[in-house]
Amino acid sequence: MKYFWLLLISTGLYSQSGVYDGLNVGFDEDSNTLTAVFDLSDYHANGTVDRCQLYVVASKNTSEKHFTASIYNFNYQLLGYGSLTYFPDMYKYNFKLEKEIQQCNRIMTGFEGTGIDFYQKYAMDWKRVNLVKSPRAYFYSKPGTEFKTKSYITHGEWMGVLDYKSSWLKVDYITPNTKKFTRTWVRKQDMVAE
Repeated sequence: MKYFWLLLISTGLYSQSGVYDGLNVGFDEDSNTLTAVFDLSDYHANGTVDRCQLYVVASKNTSEKHFTASIYNFNYQLLGYGSLTYFPDMYKYNFKLEKEIQQCNRIMTGFEGTGIDFYQKYAMDWKRVNLVKSPRAYFYSKPGTEFKTKSYITHGEWMGVLDYKSSWLKVDYITPNTKKFTRTWVRKQDMVAE
């Protein structure tokens, strides 16, 4: 199984956190940082998952209309370049690649030229989107190891971060198949470093 992430960092002020089709976005106004996971995973009826996520680092000058993006795989190997533009009046992001890239046993097509639009499904108050690095990230009913629940998610899954508290993150987790929202706490050490 390969894991790929999408992390977008910006200096732009006009971005909206939320779920945009396969693009999941968090925006921290204090640091002008936008993070996201672009998930192309295939979820099969038998419960197996062919996980495929992209990791992108992007920045934007205040005079520019788009984020300039570098696209990486899980091992931080550069795959290519592109741009990401937010359209606040249409609640969408447009994602373009300079050229096709090959990942997850497929070629990412349709992203060149005019790019692909990702329309907002849900507006959220996420400060960032983060990925699980531990084999298991357990859920906690409140900050503190004594509040551990039996529920957990696994390496490579993503969560929307609502708040930070010392070594804890208050997060939203969206179950891929049912789209059920779970608001819970996780340990910061189980997540990819910020």
